Amino acid sequence: MSTIFLRPNGIYYLVLKQRNGSRRWISTKTRNRSEALRVLANHESNPQIAEQYPRLSEFMNDLIPYTKSVMSSGTVSIYEKAFQFFLRFTTDIRIDKITQRQIDLYKIKRLETVKKTTLNIELRSLRAGFEHAVRWGLLPENPFRKTKLCSIDEKPPLFLSPIQYKTLIMSVKEPWLKQMIVLGALTGLRRNELLYLTWRNIDFERRIIYLFSKPNFRTKNGKARIVPLNESAIKLLLLCNEVKTSEYVFSFAGGGPVTSQHVSRTFKKYIREQNLDPGLTFHSLRHTFASWLVQSGATLFEVQKLMGHSNSRVTEIYSHLLPQTLHHVVQMIDPARLQ
Repeated sequence: MSTIFLRPNGIYYLVLKQRNGSRRWISTKTRNRSEALRVLANHESNPQIAEQYPRLSEFMNDLIPYTKSVMSSGTVSIYEKAFQFFLRFTTDIRIDKITQRQIDLYKIKRLETVKKTTLNIELRSLRAGFEHAVRWGLLPENPFRKTKLCSIDEKPPLFLSPIQYKTLIMSVKEPWLKQMIVLGALTGLRRNELLYLTWRNIDFERRIIYLFSKPNFRTKNGKARIVPLNESAIKLLLLCNEVKTSEYVFSFAGGGPVTSQHVSRTFKKYIREQNLDPGLTFHSLRHTFASWLVQSGATLFEVQKLMGHSNSRVTEIYSHLLPQTLHHVVQMIDPARLQ
């Protein structure tokens, strides 16, 4: 039996039950319930409409509002950009007409303007997005499920040496940015975790930062986590607390919130001015935190917990820093004793 359903984008959709038990969603292209009911009545007298598939733009109009309800703003932004670029290439075809050949041609075209790493992020977003099309009964299978990602040579993450870090800190003129850089290197917090950090996230008595999702901020994968603070981080936060002008730890002089774009642009400006590796970004402070820990003798398991990685494979990118700490292990090999 067919019915109508109001989607988050405000448009009514026909929900059509298929022979295989799945459901197909078709836009009525109206926000008026009476008009949507007329479309439903027309469908019941003309069932072949069930064979229609939505166009890519129609699917996006459903998908993006849904992602906003379950994902962080940063992830939603990645989804939006990935689908917009793919939409421009396909010229808004029906989603059932997307072929593997078309996807491969899109990859070739996209690589003319972006790096392989960026394209892989977009392809993962497109693949994840079309899983919802399958789940909603709009498609029998995901056209991106068999798409191969670009092969990328493994490279160690970029991080600041202690000397480079001091040089950078000395050059930064904005107090809020200098404080953000220092706390980022001391805790490994992500950029948005720092931007949306409020005083109620900080427990000075227990010497921790407690991260959790809020109406305007969603933690990574929606998980709450506790970040321990060392003595230097506590001193920095106490100084910030003495002159606070906002509920946020880091803000402009007038108390206004700092934007992620402004942080990234200003950080890159100082990287260029100090002739540091142009590949360094604000996220490199997170790599700096992890790399310094490993170099100081922390285990990858300890780093994984402090970074909030859900998978140990993510933390293994810092394993290249371990060999120099393992010399005492290889010294245990004595051929004379193995005879």
